Amino acid sequence: MKKLSFALAIFLCCASFFPFSACQNGQTDNSSSNEEVYQESSFPEEEKEYVKVTFIANDNALEGNVSFNAVRGEDFYAQLTVKDGFAIKKSEVCDVVGEVDTITVIVKNVNYDTRIELEAVASKSKIRYVLNGGNFKVGEIGQESFSESGSTPYHLRKNTNIGTDTIEREGYTQIGWNTAADGNGTHIGLGSRVTVEDGEEIVLYAEWVKWTDASLFTYAENTATEEENDIVITSYQLKNDVDRLVIPHEIEGKKVTRLMANTATGIAIDTLILNENIETVDALAFENCVIEELYIFDNIRKISDDSLGEGLKTMRINSVLTPCYTESYNAQFTETMDRLILNQDKKKLVVWSGCSTSYALRSDLMEAAFYGEYEVINLGINGDTNATFQIDAITHYLHEKDILVHAPETMSAFQMMHDLSASWVAYSMIETNYDLWALADMQKVEGELSALQGFNSIRKNLTKVGLECHPINFNEWGDYIGERPNSPINTNFNTEGMLKFFPLEYVTEQSVSVLNTVYKNAKEKGAKVLYSFSPINSDAITQAEMKEKSWTNYKNQLKNFLNNEYVKIISEPTNYFYPGQYFYDTDYHMTNEGAILRTNQLMSDLRGNI
Repeated sequence: MKKLSFALAIFLCCASFFPFSACQNGQTDNSSSNEEVYQESSFPEEEKEYVKVTFIANDNALEGNVSFNAVRGEDFYAQLTVKDGFAIKKSEVCDVVGEVDTITVIVKNVNYDTRIELEAVASKSKIRYVLNGGNFKVGEIGQESFSESGSTPYHLRKNTNIGTDTIEREGYTQIGWNTAADGNGTHIGLGSRVTVEDGEEIVLYAEWVKWTDASLFTYAENTATEEENDIVITSYQLKNDVDRLVIPHEIEGKKVTRLMANTATGIAIDTLILNENIETVDALAFENCVIEELYIFDNIRKISDDSLGEGLKTMRINSVLTPCYTESYNAQFTETMDRLILNQDKKKLVVWSGCSTSYALRSDLMEAAFYGEYEVINLGINGDTNATFQIDAITHYLHEKDILVHAPETMSAFQMMHDLSASWVAYSMIETNYDLWALADMQKVEGELSALQGFNSIRKNLTKVGLECHPINFNEWGDYIGERPNSPINTNFNTEGMLKFFPLEYVTEQSVSVLNTVYKNAKEKGAKVLYSFSPINSDAITQAEMKEKSWTNYKNQLKNFLNNEYVKIISEPTNYFYPGQYFYDTDYHMTNEGAILRTNQLMSDLRGNI
């Protein structure tokens, strides 16, 4: 396999990583023979010059040899031993493989005696990554595994090492990490998150799948791309159904980057696995095929909803790109989902909607009001994108005696399941844990592949942000806590009267049937589902809606279609009408004071219903 450049496995906060070429081994001061160590140096023997590289860390976190001789002008790597209880964080002047136990440090183009300070932090838990038949892409590092700290100062759960930029295995694709060497344990996608118990070590094994034999494809060189001699697959020759189809990374030593129309037609494929070299999947590439499960990498450039056939149920995304949205408002969905995941064994009160709940809930007050009986979790982040993937992920972690409160924005076609389409926004919500997407039933999501292409098109020009960054202005429950003073009296953001707060066209038998399925799934997990209403600026409701009391028709039509075996309506819409002074920048984002008013009303509605 063609060797790829080495890139950071763990991203630096607010900075993109950079590639390294193959490196030469270092030598400690007490070595007896520099000639043996550097016999493969590009310098003639008589022209070699050596410089000293010394590593130090705070709290004396390094032990053993820390000083090395390096060939001047060459890349250099050394292995260091980290004391138990410490982890080494990433450095801006060198690359580090691993964080705990034995780490490999790579320094680019050493020219002078160098002293490198590494930052050490206390570490009570760790993740050990076992290559499981794979090899490092750079240098003869000689390790079968590497370890990282299992804790992070900003996130409740740890992102896994991405893997594909670090390790490889001839003839295989890495599709993730697994808690079992044979792949029969828990699967964790590349770059997604894993739970590590405090003070414990979790061992993850590289999960490999063997490429489908190249002789079963017809292919040609792609001379129209920027990189010469890439391979385009034109067809898969077998016409029978197949359990697993794994597109090779390369054929005849050349990268496979494109799947053309009619690559496969009219067959059933239980699992289709693309690779990280694939840039384009043409429309009708799998015409009339039935593909139940798809593995795809997040760097794909061109793919559309016409690329695959029907029947896709599960879509698993592996990360190879530096994230861009780690600090964004939307990224809070992943952060709060971590709180839900870690509280699986406790009774939970989950409030879900779009951003109206993010801006209008004081979870601390609610938790106190119910005497700490429930862990309150605010998952109202974004109502302007597909809601089915959100609720499928939430429902996966609900259990007996949990409470799910759905308080959708009545004017949101997504929250009311009238619009099931995906958009790029959905991916920005889970960019640091794509495994949440795999929990969604793709048969309830429309346009997911085109949305992924759009997401990559948008972020290719954005600043890359490291995994260690996080959204600001949120508390531990998921409430937005940014300062939001009251507005002037009678504030109205619906100045042109374009926003209709109670559109009956969103409350159809078809759309509510999807809601019923959502609520049924939650009930089958043992949870109780309660329906409330989002806060609305009463000064922004148009005279037409006021005259016809549209909220009454809305609620009555909703009641007609909802199945009361699965859900109970506990609120009156008018109880969530508030004057404009309590709204911040839209007619459903409440001020800090408004959030208290809404929370008190919701607690009043909940009493006697839980």
